[in-house]
Amino acid sequence: MEDGAKRASRTLTGFGERLKYLRGDESLPAFAAKLGVHKNTLARYEKEEGIPDIDFISKIVRMSGDEDVTVSWIIDGEGPRPAPSYTVALEELRERLKEDLQINSKERAQHFLTVSHIDISPEKLLAYIAGEDTIDEQTLETLCNRVFFRYELVSEKRKGASRIENPEWNCGGEQVDAGLLAESIREVETSLEAHSLIIPIDKKADLIALVYEEAVKPASRDVRIEMIRKIVQLLK
Repeated sequence: MEDGAKRASRTLTGFGERLKYLRGDESLPAFAAKLGVHKNTLARYEKEEGIPDIDFISKIVRMSGDEDVTVSWIIDGEGPRPAPSYTVALEELRERLKEDLQINSKERAQHFLTVSHIDISPEKLLAYIAGEDTIDEQTLETLCNRVFFRYELVSEKRKGASRIENPEWNCGGEQVDAGLLAESIREVETSLEAHSLIIPIDKKADLIALVYEEAVKPASRDVRIEMIRKIVQLLK
């Protein structure tokens, strides 16, 4: 997993792993189709054999339903790690049970089940931890609550899903803040002018929309300026 401390680089070192992390359990062709690229292009990005453009990065940010999926995180791993896929979350839950709580014997499993008031056999719990058996959703939810793990991450409903769910980005019917939009436009225009960059109008519109999305979040102006700087570096 990314530790979030890798600094940005022109070749986006670590981007491929973060992209695979977002893809989760979804097949490469299906994930590529959602992002509007050929599966071979996506495979090259995951292997870090090519540099994705701003359209690709902005589409991931827009289509994700997680505020932690930001330009900064995608490019260089900065910021909180977005929630893991179903498979990764399941591995983390099993590791917490086995390693952190040391549930590695029938006796320890029985003790945990007794104090947690979970009505399954210790053999079944050990088989679940080993990945050899499943447990029903109600028992799973109780188990997660007992070990302070987010149940929704390992619910069967998430199985096979990626982090990118929305086919198209939209504002959800919310009214656009004209003041913030104007400020976002100014920030983009200032950054492009400072780097003597001229980009197509559609790409500029995408960049402004991306900055506006950040502007409506409780983030400082400095954070947005830094995000723009990183994007501009990709465009150079």
